[in-house]
Amino acid sequence: MGNNNSAEKISRLQESENKLLSWGVEWFQETQMYKKRRASLIWKAYDVDITVPDHRRTNGECYNGHIHTVELRREGNEDSKEIPIVALHGYGAGIGHFYSMLPALANEWDGFVYSIDAFGCGLSSRPRWNLGYGENISVYNAESYFLDAFEAWREAQKIDKMVLFGHSLGGYLSVAYAERYPERVEHLILCSPVGIPKKPPEIHSNQRLPWYFRVARSAWGSGWSPYHLVRMIGSGLIEGYTQRRFRDATWINKNLLKDYMYHNWTAGNISGGGYAHATLLEPGAYARQPLASRLHDVALRVRAVSFIYGAEDWMSVNHAEQVRDSLYLSEYDQGVEIYEVQGGGHMMFIDNPLGLVDAILETTYKTKRGKTKRIKVIGHQYLAEDAIFRGLDQGVEVAARVSGNVAQGRVLAMDHGTGQAVVEWTDSSLPNLKIPFHELHLLKESSG
Repeated sequence: MGNNNSAEKISRLQESENKLLSWGVEWFQETQMYKKRRASLIWKAYDVDITVPDHRRTNGECYNGHIHTVELRREGNEDSKEIPIVALHGYGAGIGHFYSMLPALANEWDGFVYSIDAFGCGLSSRPRWNLGYGENISVYNAESYFLDAFEAWREAQKIDKMVLFGHSLGGYLSVAYAERYPERVEHLILCSPVGIPKKPPEIHSNQRLPWYFRVARSAWGSGWSPYHLVRMIGSGLIEGYTQRRFRDATWINKNLLKDYMYHNWTAGNISGGGYAHATLLEPGAYARQPLASRLHDVALRVRAVSFIYGAEDWMSVNHAEQVRDSLYLSEYDQGVEIYEVQGGGHMMFIDNPLGLVDAILETTYKTKRGKTKRIKVIGHQYLAEDAIFRGLDQGVEVAARVSGNVAQGRVLAMDHGTGQAVVEWTDSSLPNLKIPFHELHLLKESSG
């Protein structure tokens, strides 16, 4: 009965992933970016068999498993010699989270685009976890759990070099992979990576923390996973989060996204993916082995390193600036580019997928890299186009958050160049500020 129930949950995850990715391709084919090229997109999902050391055993035995893979390309690119892009998701995520980014990237890239569910995540093998938590497992072994499987996948796919895109925890693992296999990474694109800074000294000691932080730290290091909470409470937790977290946009299908996220967190064993927060990180999302001290050597051994953040990201872009500045003070002679995606939070691939794709393409196709310290903000035009498509216009009634409170008003003027609108508020004490199009919520159209 238990096995049947598990198989049914995995089947639901497969179905929800397929629906979300199919919807993403259909949505993208209605965009102006697609219509400029009008090339047929070919995508398929499959599992790649791998054999890796079984870190749960000490007798040298191996584990036979698989890595779930999605592959995309333009029609006619099957013999392309272009280096492929490989996208790695973050904690609690999976291939499906890239549903709107992947077709856009494949449409513009001259080679293959791959995304995988990391070992212990999503539809990849999820062996039961028994390697320990927190300081009971070495960082090297915790990283090896993911990196051995990723390297086995690369070998099976016969990929010589790649542009490696990693988001959040996937960014952390991308650095760790490039550290071990620099010859396999042409360009490292770190999208809001977790784990760059060192943990501040004031939070090292449990004795200095309030009791509730000490309880949280104890749970963090003793095998508690956020996956447990979702499995106990049910889909309502994910549904509420999805409705609150993501704005209304033509590229966001909240129902399909909610279904995928829920099934991704409840199918199969929690496994290494669900416990990565407690094996690689510490409370506060600080890495047990911070990337700040590791990125310097990695940057010297790959062709290029770039950073991308959301303009509204909870991860601080200052961490990337500090890495860049330390490299500029050393023998590193390549430019380190930093981008911010307009309207994007930590999950900018959902918030503004086309803006993120523009950032990826600009940094990968660029041939000259100066030692600039400018952060380039990119992607506002897509937010503006989306708002106009959904009915934003002069005279329309809107709502927005102003000075921490929700205010209502009417659009007086629209600046299409900057993607901002001047709003006359119902509360006359509020100034007529310029508000970005994507921050305005439509109430109803003016009858006049």
